[in-house]
Amino acid sequence: MHGLKTCLYSGADSTAFFQNIIPMLDYLKVGAYDERLGGLDSPTTNQRFYQVENGLLEDKTQLFRRKIE
Repeated sequence: MHGLKTCLYSGADSTAFFQNIIPMLDYLKVGAYDERLGGLDSPTTNQRFYQVENGLLEDKTQLFRRKIE
């Protein structure tokens, strides 16, 4: 309507609970933050970041990973 993107963040462990609203989203982030595992920029994270394309989820988590030098 206004050209705004929508993103939902939930500490849920999976996307199953959100199946009915995924078509209304542009992005979905799931997984509770666990300091031991780190956030999206950590290779050990339990969190996942998805882009919604035509009602399907595409995992984009790797785009947040820190580059190791």
